[in-house]
Amino acid sequence: MFNPTYLQRSRHGIFYFRWTVPGEPEASSKAYSIKISLRTREPRQALQLASPLRYLTQMLIQRGVHRLMDHKQLRELVHSHFAKMVARAEARIDADGPLSKIMQRQCNETIRLTQDQVADGFLSVEWAKQEVAEFLQQYELQIEHTDELTDKLGTLIFKGRQAYLEAALNYSSKAETIDFSPGPVSVDQKAQQLELTPLTIAELVSEFWKYAKREGRWTSKTEAAKDEHIELLYERLGRDFPAREVGRKQAHLMRDTLLVYPANRNKGRVTRGKPLVEVLDMPNVPKLHNLSINKYLHTYNGMFNWAVQNGHCEANPFSGLSLRTNKSDDDAPRLPFTDAQLKLIQDAVLFGRVGQKDHHKWGTLIAIHTGARLNEIAQLHLDDILQVDGVWCFDINRKPGTLKKLKNAASKRIVPIHPRLIGFGFLDYFEQMKARRGNERLFPDLPHNKSDGYGRNLGRWVNESLLPELEIKSDQLTFHSLRHTMVRKLVAANVSQPHIMAIVGHEQGTTTLDTYNRKGFPPKLLLAAMESAF
Repeated sequence: MFNPTYLQRSRHGIFYFRWTVPGEPEASSKAYSIKISLRTREPRQALQLASPLRYLTQMLIQRGVHRLMDHKQLRELVHSHFAKMVARAEARIDADGPLSKIMQRQCNETIRLTQDQVADGFLSVEWAKQEVAEFLQQYELQIEHTDELTDKLGTLIFKGRQAYLEAALNYSSKAETIDFSPGPVSVDQKAQQLELTPLTIAELVSEFWKYAKREGRWTSKTEAAKDEHIELLYERLGRDFPAREVGRKQAHLMRDTLLVYPANRNKGRVTRGKPLVEVLDMPNVPKLHNLSINKYLHTYNGMFNWAVQNGHCEANPFSGLSLRTNKSDDDAPRLPFTDAQLKLIQDAVLFGRVGQKDHHKWGTLIAIHTGARLNEIAQLHLDDILQVDGVWCFDINRKPGTLKKLKNAASKRIVPIHPRLIGFGFLDYFEQMKARRGNERLFPDLPHNKSDGYGRNLGRWVNESLLPELEIKSDQLTFHSLRHTMVRKLVAANVSQPHIMAIVGHEQGTTTLDTYNRKGFPPKLLLAAMESAF
């Protein structure tokens, strides 16, 4: 089939429309390219989508509407956009009363995520691009969508959303408060108090941890990892080093240290218990992967970002220090299984292995057909299996009074049970567990562990028994690869990104006051998406 030059294909098989816009001689401007994802792998459909874009692009070039706006104009437009949203939010609060506790928590969570996005230079670049694209479309701005524009306008939009949510929360707080006490301490007075009592790094950590724990930011496993990150900060800079004096020099020192820092230092035989100076750049010892380095930097960045917001520091020295992780698949921490490998795994658990238990069989099959996380599956209760609008579903949740836990707010979701699971006899197993006296869990024989929840036994069986026996075990192929495999299959089936995120429990990243209390996509819609993958 004929493919014109303006139709290009990415290494992932997605077609893009690409058109070169000539520069303007009188302005001495250079040529640049317009690049738009057509979101399809089908050549014929891509050609149909690209044809009107070619016509529109030619018309836009002829009319000269591809000029850029300067930063001031963009900032004023973003300010105007969110000022209108603030006015609408205040009007709703005046009419309906203060925001509910749920809405307040969601506002604070969105603010925190927005701060992390801006501070880390958009960890989710695709969402930043989507935000910018939607904003440009809303105001019909014909501006070249470059990486520079994504960074510039994306930052303004994210900061504007943060300011909007903070304004809404503040207005809501005033709407439910009757206060006759003296006015608050002024900013100057607070600054003076901080100048008199500057915090050490250890004191800053203590303050930050206190609020982070109260807000329930982390699971116990994540908190343990962050404790290791902080211990390294103490070793390198010192517990009593003034937090306000941590600058770019110290931040770069920490990043340089991480580049030669051994992986699993506290577990490795040759590094365990040894001082930092002896283990740095130790020969024949694996070093941290870039993703692991970024986890350390993300901990430091989050803490110092909080310190700036709370007046303990003037600037965040760790902002923008994350490493690029666009490595080849051979270096990736996790890879999806091939279709042949997936069939091998499925057939193996269906026909049974030596030492295989019911929770091994059904836990693995659920992971294959939902992409759910290991502990989400292992901790399922019997009342988490229910029908919603006539569709059998898993209710993945964190109920009070149980030991269940979730990675984040987006992990709480309803996931349809794939018909293939039902065909394998899952509902029969479900009824057997219901008939067991005094039992309330789907997998009652899986023990609980403080750091790993209920998933350790199932994960070890797959990683240390099943996969090695099938001769498909590697550092990149583990139980978690089943999750990657489900995502890959959904993408290959052209399932939309929001639907994929709803199925596997990824954060959508576009929460606003107008979308609170949203019930999510109908189970029948998600089930159709899942059936297209299998």
